[in-house]
Amino acid sequence: MTTRLYNARILTMAEGFEPFWGEIWIENDKILYAGPEKPSDMHWDVERNINGNLVLPGFKNAHTHSAMTFLRSYADDLPQSADALLQWQFQYSGWCRVPEYPPIPWHGVSDCPEPAEW
Repeated sequence: MTTRLYNARILTMAEGFEPFWGEIWIENDKILYAGPEKPSDMHWDVERNINGNLVLPGFKNAHTHSAMTFLRSYADDLPQSADALLQWQFQYSGWCRVPEYPPIPWHGVSDCPEPAEW
């Protein structure tokens, strides 16, 4: 399957490059071309006008919720409402301290990033 994305602002991860206007050609799962719009003899199965939106490489989601690991499922028996959760957090968990952030506890080192596919 061939896909053409055009009328796009493109940001590559190449060093020193700024976003530029252009198009991207894709065949199956491979990017064949990313650059200024140019004529082509290729037959496109899909052509999409990106309407000037920014196209950039996908990123891995490597964030964690380390502080949540320690208390996960601890309050499952509480009423399911945002008010009840907030009240529980202030009364029992000790995590809601403003303006400083709580220190990272020892159990945080056991928390691993979870892939977005899970």
